[in-house]
Amino acid sequence: MANPTDRRRFSGRPTSVERQFVRVGYGQLHLRRAEPRAPTSETKPPVLLLHQSPNSSQVFVEFMAELGADRVVIAPDTPGFGDSDVPSEQPDIAFYATVMAELVTTLGFSKVQIVGYHTGAAIAIELAKAHPDLVSALVLVGIPVFNETEQARFRAIPWPTPRAEDGSHLIAEWSRSMQWRGPGQSEDSVVRTFNEKLGAGQTAWWGAFAAIHYDTLAALQGVRAPILFIRPRDDLWDISLRALPALKGAPQIDMPDFGFGLFEVIPELMAEKIRTFFDF
Repeated sequence: MANPTDRRRFSGRPTSVERQFVRVGYGQLHLRRAEPRAPTSETKPPVLLLHQSPNSSQVFVEFMAELGADRVVIAPDTPGFGDSDVPSEQPDIAFYATVMAELVTTLGFSKVQIVGYHTGAAIAIELAKAHPDLVSALVLVGIPVFNETEQARFRAIPWPTPRAEDGSHLIAEWSRSMQWRGPGQSEDSVVRTFNEKLGAGQTAWWGAFAAIHYDTLAALQGVRAPILFIRPRDDLWDISLRALPALKGAPQIDMPDFGFGLFEVIPELMAEKIRTFFDF
């Protein structure tokens, strides 16, 4: 069942968002699911939503309540985030992609379309490369393509800020959250993101580490599925452009008026653009 926080967020939208747990090889995954309220005459491929880190599938609630009006939409919490179990060892993007491939088959889907957001974009790319028969199309929203200097900087000062006994990490992370607050993003949305950082605990940096150290350009060369690249003005606004040579002329939508929180701020517009691409 949807929790009260989710319920307020999708009230009045085309469909509801439910929550469930699914057991896969490494442990339990928590996910959110939306689907048409009544059977439709046309069967559309299910859509898998992969969030950025450190966060969870909560970022997609409003959006999936829109996109789920005419198809099944699944949004899992990446291992170690939200309510999904924490892996026993520090994962890389290949591990995350393997878990998501297992989730897809466990749910009984033979093929999915994927929306990947930041870290989720890296996972989507790897999933499409490693399991091409499972993925028919990709939407990448912000693409992590980091250089060696940026990788070294993260290793020296990882984020989220490690927990401190005096609570100073709370101020540091709240400041970071407010610094990257996107246009139109509510304070409630910022609070939810902040809470997800805290909830991920001492391994909250694992997702970002995996994305920052992923060889995105090499992986993109092995993707056969069609790609739509969406670029909001957030911390990957410039970094994402490094992916262009490997995108092979894929369609691109720049959204300079929106940043973090865009799936909550403009869920109808995001659903329209992504639905148009997937249904082409």
